[in-house]
This record gives sequence, structure tokens and C-alpha cells, in this order.
Amino acid sequence: MKKETLLMASEEEIADKVPQMEWSVAVQVIEWCVDEMVDKIAEHPDDYGPGRADEVMEAWERILRG
Repeated sequence: MKKETLLMASEEEIADKVPQMEWSVAVQVIEWCVDEMVDKIAEHPDDYGPGRADEVMEAWERILRG
């Protein structure tokens, strides 16, 4: 049986106190990372497999759709 004390904060209480990044800001940060990766693939295509840039963009678009 799991022992729990009331002196410990719950996960919800901890999450409420930690400031969260706005969704739009998080999307912008990751979009920048995706763009950087796609640019890097274009600059050094031999370092990546064929179709990798398309795969990265397809994955990003899928994530945005949820």
C-alpha cells in the first residue's frame, strides 16, 4: 500500500507554481529548431538520408495537427 503524507505537495500543486511557457511561444521556439534543422540538411545533404528534410517537415506538421 502506498504511503502518502499530507505534508508533501501534490503534482498539481507543484505544476501550478511552476510558470509555464505560453503555447504560442513554445511553437515558435520549436518551429525555429525545425527550420534550423531543415536548413542544415539542405547545406549538408550527404550527412542525412534522402528525404530527411521532407520527413522533418511532415513530422512537424503532424505535431501541429495534434
